[in-house]
Amino acid sequence: MGEIWVYSLIISILVLVYLLVIKGKSTNEKVKYGDYEGRIKHFSVKIALNPKDSCAYYERGLAHLKSQNKKAALEDLKMAACLGDTRAYDIIDQNNLDGNYLQQYSRTAQLNNEINFNKLDDYKGAIEDFDKVLKSNPQNSTAYFMRAEIKEIYKDHAGALEDLNNALKINNKYAVAYYKRGEVKIKLNDINGAKLDLKTSLSLGYNKASKLLSKIEA
Repeated sequence: MGEIWVYSLIISILVLVYLLVIKGKSTNEKVKYGDYEGRIKHFSVKIALNPKDSCAYYERGLAHLKSQNKKAALEDLKMAACLGDTRAYDIIDQNNLDGNYLQQYSRTAQLNNEINFNKLDDYKGAIEDFDKVLKSNPQNSTAYFMRAEIKEIYKDHAGALEDLNNALKINNKYAVAYYKRGEVKIKLNDINGAKLDLKTSLSLGYNKASKLLSKIEA
């Protein structure tokens, strides 16, 4: 009787292990191939278990991007980058995610017409955050671009130009950075330089440059 119980226990354990392995393999295959909702759920669990898992943020960001949720993709990729996964910056650059996000941010600022300089501490804090990122990774073109955007909003056009120059030294295919530098050069009355940057931006596929270019060539 005792032997039967032992055999039954062994068989039950083997069946349980088999099911776990097959189920786990099925889940991993589902996560690996095209089921973006499954990937998002999978990596959300990983992030819940370890909020500092940069790879999980990166992979969930890619899944959001494939699902056309660019806002969520940007948030996850920025978090991955902040946690040290430098691959995230390449994805942000290649898909102009920072451009989409920052254009929305710029439009919000423009609606206010006048910047509230009582929020100078917020400005300094944002600049300091990007200073830290650039100190740890001086080749981060996205961080230069985003810091330039903040400087432009607060009317530090010379500082914005310097950051955009640095971003483009690192990544000379950064279409939205050429566009932004064109905008800044217009504010600095360098119209010829602005035209050149906008034409470069347009040649790299950033179609928004066409409207501004037409405006200054009129």
